[in-house]
Parts: sequence; C-alpha cells; structure tokens
Amino acid sequence: MRPVRHSMGRSRITNRSLMFDPARTDGRSKQARRFRDIVNELLQLVDPPSVQQTIMARRIAGLVVGVEDAESRMAAGEKFSSEDPYQYDCH
Repeated sequence: MRPVRHSMGRSRITNRSLMFDPARTDGRSKQARRFRDIVNELLQLVDPPSVQQTIMARRIAGLVVGVEDAESRMAAGEKFSSEDPYQYDCH
C-alpha cells in the first residue's frame, strides 16, 4: 500500500492552487480563461474532486477549447486542411 502524500508534497497544479505553468502563460488569454471556466464547471460536479477527476477535467477542457477555436476559424471562412486538422490556410 502506497503512503498518502500530503498537499505539501504535491505540485501546485495538482493542488489546484495553480492552473497553468507560470513559465508558459500568465493565464489571462481568452483561451486560458475559457479553459479555467470549463475546468471549474466540470469540477463542481464532484466534491471534492480526486486527482484523476481533475486530470480528466483539464483534458476535456483542452479539447473543448481546441474545438471551439477550430469552429470559430471555420465560421470565419478560413480553409480547413484535411492533412492536418490543426493547420489553417488563411489565403
């Protein structure tokens, strides 16, 4: 049986005191705010959320933000590349 780790031995992201790696983003972009909103909405469904549920909520939020971005680009008329679904041709 593995020992229980206390919050002081876990990362700030695991403890949910930090949503993003501060070396990569400050969390103020439109996508970061949307991501945070989705994660928080999903985690309100369980109390308290487990680490696994938090990981799943973050993955779901990332997918939702990516799909919403793709949908808005397509709605704006950007060409969608069938070879790479994340690549857009704006010409």
